Amino acid sequence: MSEPRPEARGNATSQIVRSTAIIGASNAFMTLTRIVRTKAFATLLGPAGIGLFGLYTSILATAGAISGMGVGSSGVRQIAEANDDPRKLADTLFALRLIAALLGTAGAISLAFLSKAVSEWTLGNQAYFTAILILAVGGLFQVLSDSQTAILNGLRRVGDLARISIVGSIIGTTFAIVVVLLKGIAALPYAIVVPVAIGLACSWYAVGRLRLTRRRPSWQELKRVALSLLKLGVTFMLVGLMMTGALLVTRIIFSDRLGLAATGYFQAAWGLAVVNVDFILNAMGVDFYPNLTTSITRDQVAGNRLVNEQTEVALLLGGPLIVGMLTMASPLIRLFYTGDFNMATGLLRWLLLGSILKLVSWPLGYLIMAHGWARASLFAELAWCALYVGLIYACTPYVGIVSAGYAFVVAYLVYMMVVYLITHIHGGFFWTRANILLATALVVLSILVMALQASYPVVALVSGALVTIALGIFSLRKVCTMVDNPTAKRIALLMRAGG
Repeated sequence: MSEPRPEARGNATSQIVRSTAIIGASNAFMTLTRIVRTKAFATLLGPAGIGLFGLYTSILATAGAISGMGVGSSGVRQIAEANDDPRKLADTLFALRLIAALLGTAGAISLAFLSKAVSEWTLGNQAYFTAILILAVGGLFQVLSDSQTAILNGLRRVGDLARISIVGSIIGTTFAIVVVLLKGIAALPYAIVVPVAIGLACSWYAVGRLRLTRRRPSWQELKRVALSLLKLGVTFMLVGLMMTGALLVTRIIFSDRLGLAATGYFQAAWGLAVVNVDFILNAMGVDFYPNLTTSITRDQVAGNRLVNEQTEVALLLGGPLIVGMLTMASPLIRLFYTGDFNMATGLLRWLLLGSILKLVSWPLGYLIMAHGWARASLFAELAWCALYVGLIYACTPYVGIVSAGYAFVVAYLVYMMVVYLITHIHGGFFWTRANILLATALVVLSILVMALQASYPVVALVSGALVTIALGIFSLRKVCTMVDNPTAKRIALLMRAGG
């Protein structure tokens, strides 16, 4: 198998950067609106209110993961593969919509029926069952919304995804803040569910504007496509359920052992570290997954190369962000929440350190899914969840909420090794020397900053700021050279001239 030409590699990387820039811009806007909402909730409700918000969010996410059966994620793969065949694409779209409607409805009814039991298990009493009923409706909206965004994602309608994200976040955040301001903590379920409904309406409108072939497949064709969606979807569901379930169990452990305020501290640190890093990964994943699926079916070597390119871009974009946030962890907590959340600072630093390992391992998880290695994917996710939850359960009595940070680092270290071994043995993947050096440098620099913060906070602040600036300049120069357009090239030349 011949090595692809250099210009082919450049075009692939250029596509990664362009797609990431489009979705990244919309996700950055969504992150900004999320920050505004979180600041408002923290000011109005305090740590206990943020803790309850986190629990409600986890319940909705877990319910959506179970009832959706992963058909949204498997739908992206199926649609990407069927994109060149209008008849096959039409069958896939019909089956995806029908299955999502049936599963979402069944999930909502089930959660409503179990609302008192879920309230008892997660919050210690049945007083919150009305909130669980509202979240059950939100679960239906979430499954339907996932199916619509899967269509846009599979068709690689990056611009449409960006637009609906921006519009949905503006309307949803405005509603959430207003309703909490007027009704207080009792309005939290509505503040969570209504934005999901708004996102569903936006995605439904965007898909409706596409000129897609519509046909009603025969029962045999529908059965074939539906089984294909569900077969792979179950794997996606189990993978997603492990993550959402692990977060729900974490919040329950903290709430039960340390109080609802501790759950709020966890929510604050998680929201700053993981959610803000995830906006980069989600931006990249929108185009990366369908592109990788297409590449793997044609050329495994090209797919492996794409993973390395994606890893490099993720480290270049995420590295300066992580080191900068780690340096400014304490001020960030006070800025985005309030001074009452200072207990979350130590946890935030450890979550940020673990996020570097997440940046490295994230593309490999997609590579496993693109190959359709269901058992391998489940094994890797199970290893992560077992370590994460197990370490939190064992360490919480001794170190409190920081146990979630230690567990996050250890779990992602093991996960990274597991997914690398799977893709290396079965797919011939190996990291490039540049990616190994870049990841190692980010980990070492982050550990040094953390070590200085323990004894010399002023020195840590100054040195961390200098390192962040240097990393930002290096990453910007590198990313600019990857983008095949005159403006970026001119910027890169000016930066070189200035250096």
